[in-house]
Amino acid sequence: MRPSDDSFSHYQEMYCIDREFVQSAEQREKIRPWGETWISYILTTGGNWAGPIGEFRLVVDKGDPSNLVSFCADGVKKVSATEFEVRKKNFVPSKDLNVLVLRSK
Repeated sequence: MRPSDDSFSHYQEMYCIDREFVQSAEQREKIRPWGETWISYILTTGGNWAGPIGEFRLVVDKGDPSNLVSFCADGVKKVSATEFEVRKKNFVPSKDLNVLVLRSK
């Protein structure tokens, strides 16, 4: 999972990868290799609206319970075996959303 220190630092910043995520990925990689999927959403254009987003709901689905997912967000709640939800009121996006899904090959 760590091709180089530079690219790993980039992944950590872009996808908010934490120690648990790295440990899970390294442990499972010993059994079978990972494939990566990257998903990006432009949210910052919402900052150009007349005001904040009154009710914002985001659901990230990692597809399969054995997959790993990482993304930068506060208040993430696991709502099913594959889904993670973020809810905000009067939300003003300060950055775009980048999601990393590691899936077993």
